[in-house]
Amino acid sequence: STLSHRVYRRHHEKHAGNPPPETRLLCGMPGGILVALGLYLLAFLTFPNTPSSPTPRPSSIPWILPILFGSIPFGAGMVLIFQAVFTYLVTAYRPIAASAMAANSALRSAFAAVFPLFARQMYERLGVVGATALLAGLCTIMAPLPFVFYKYGAKLREKSKFAVA
Repeated sequence: STLSHRVYRRHHEKHAGNPPPETRLLCGMPGGILVALGLYLLAFLTFPNTPSSPTPRPSSIPWILPILFGSIPFGAGMVLIFQAVFTYLVTAYRPIAASAMAANSALRSAFAAVFPLFARQMYERLGVVGATALLAGLCTIMAPLPFVFYKYGAKLREKSKFAVA
């Protein structure tokens, strides 16, 4: 995005043309927060809409509001996270960038393959609000990762024989 490019350009000038790869994680920081926020909004603005439901949907909340208020920050956060992770991997592991991206893709594909095996049961047992709030909680736990890698990434890269030091 243009904003992340401007931020990176500023760090490029600050570090005399050689910024650390961790500067690529700056756009992932708000991204992690936005993903969790979007899922929380989706979870807690969603109500069952069945006559037998113990908590029917309040008439003041139309069905589109949870989708809009949850999906917009979630989608924006995902774009920021993907951009941060992809550019960080390519910058930090430049000599083996293709392998780093392939490992990233394999890990994402493994999660995508496994999630449908338990998602239905999770949503049936916990309900829409509970299951989505659980996912939001997991995202909340992972939201600090860009901050952690920004702070300690250089030390971790020093220990790797594949990363750019």
